[in-house]
Amino acid sequence: MIQVSVNGLFKEEDDKNYLNFADFIAKHQIKGKVLAEIRINGQDIPLSALKELELSVFEGEEKIELTYKEFRPFTVELIGNIKNYLNQLNDLLPVFAERILNGDSEALRGINDLGEGLKSVVTMKENIFSISGSQETDFRSLKGLEPAFSDLLNEINDSMGRKDWVRLSTILSHELPDQLKTFSEFFDEAIVLLRSNSM
Repeated sequence: MIQVSVNGLFKEEDDKNYLNFADFIAKHQIKGKVLAEIRINGQDIPLSALKELELSVFEGEEKIELTYKEFRPFTVELIGNIKNYLNQLNDLLPVFAERILNGDSEALRGINDLGEGLKSVVTMKENIFSISGSQETDFRSLKGLEPAFSDLLNEINDSMGRKDWVRLSTILSHELPDQLKTFSEFFDEAIVLLRSNSM
């Protein structure tokens, strides 16, 4: 048996009813809402780890808590988190760029984390289009963003491959912050759109 809580409603269920964790999530989906939080045996599970858990099977005695939220308010909440990330990143980029110029190997390894963070920003942008039924041309701030942003990400990878630390440092300290400002302005526009009664 497993203990299951969905938005605070507790019940016991037979773990044999589920092929795996993906099956469990599918059968507990709330129509029109998005899975916002998962706790297993008191541990918060990042939503990004959900894919890795999909084929996991229950051993029995697990306590699983699922929290679902309305799409739009939850998206607005996530946008707030992304904007905080962008602000922190903007503050750190000049320091990061200087460390790369000084040959700091830890800073170079951090480029991978930066790449993952920027991918999540782009993913959030696409999710906003999907949730709101909007498209890139609906946002003033995104005018001219692409292909410039994709080109910049490619140039970061190329600079890493060529070990051109001077170019990489210039991108991080001078060019990337402008792109992050564009994303921040886009997220401000998206919040207004998602909160509007007309959507």
